[in-house]
Amino acid sequence: MSLLFKKNSRRFTIFMVFVFVYFGFCFGQSSVVVRDFQTWSSVGLDAKLGERFSFGIEEQLRLKKNSSVLDSYFSEASLKFAIIPKQLFLGAGYRYIDDRNKELLSDKEHRYNFDLIYKQSLESFRLTARFRYQNHNDIGETFEMGDYPRHTYRIKLQSEYKIKNWKLDPVFSVELFKQYEKFTLPNYDNIRFRLGTDYNLKKYGELEFFYQIDKSLSLSYPQTFYVFGISYKYDFGDLLK
Repeated sequence: MSLLFKKNSRRFTIFMVFVFVYFGFCFGQSSVVVRDFQTWSSVGLDAKLGERFSFGIEEQLRLKKNSSVLDSYFSEASLKFAIIPKQLFLGAGYRYIDDRNKELLSDKEHRYNFDLIYKQSLESFRLTARFRYQNHNDIGETFEMGDYPRHTYRIKLQSEYKIKNWKLDPVFSVELFKQYEKFTLPNYDNIRFRLGTDYNLKKYGELEFFYQIDKSLSLSYPQTFYVFGISYKYDFGDLLK
């Protein structure tokens, strides 16, 4: 049974990588209005407060137009509560964003989100499912000025395969975005594929590398973004111990 599961896990991981490459090829060949290569970089700090609570802060910088122009940077704070330790979680987060519009002028925005997260580990295979609701709004603009909050529902499925005696375990995820804004009908407007890995620096933190494809599902104005990302996180562990 164990050997059969490991074989199936490897096959599933290979299949997910194939799907990622396939969609990347298809998106690259499609006639899109916008295609761009971007880079995302971030630095974060994490800590726990006992067995059930954890929190984190993060600073992130994003570049667009073939990574030559600032797209946005933001500060984010997050909190997570373990309903069932190591398995079921509730999360919340707040993000303050300095976003650059098409004229490269600064727009201040903020966003908050609520998460429901489920994790399951089966030998070398780890699965994560996350449902997220987020609310995104401009700062300093009102309803009278034509600004309305943007509500987004996100469903993310992630798989990680732990390879024995190997430090760069593959992590693959797919995420679907459904957006609702006043005077519009709810619609699935974006899908995201990500392939990455983590490198543990032991007592010095952790590095994450990933390649990501963001594909707009809009028929009137489709967009495809290819993203290379790198992030660094340091975990303080349990502050109550």
